[in-house]
Amino acid sequence: MSLNEGVCEDEPIDTAGVHPLRVSSCEDIVAEKLRSLLQQPVRNRYRRQDLLDIAATCRRRSLDTVKVADFLRRKAAARDIAVSRSAFRDPEVKRRAAQDYDGLASTTRALFVPLEEAWVALLALIDALPTDP
Repeated sequence: MSLNEGVCEDEPIDTAGVHPLRVSSCEDIVAEKLRSLLQQPVRNRYRRQDLLDIAATCRRRSLDTVKVADFLRRKAAARDIAVSRSAFRDPEVKRRAAQDYDGLASTTRALFVPLEEAWVALLALIDALPTDP
């Protein structure tokens, strides 16, 4: 996340009962990571961690897909990124997300999701969005 990113939704958390904070919701974070994956070819970036984070999040909790779709549309529009279901199926998006992906296994241990499983989880999430983002 960057200070330059708009936050669509936040929620309060309290660390140890003494440090109240407001953090981006999971739906907001996932939408940002989805936008970032689509932006890889435009910015000549590689976003392996975003793919893993999305897959791990989908394994641990259910997401409000209406919110994810809305937030993704808003975040993509702010960066002038074309967003659609087919955009996520662009082989270049997957190639860039896969670059050195397996290297994450040594740093994430139990949270690691193998590349093909992570990609299937990503596409399942995209297909579960209520409308073509």
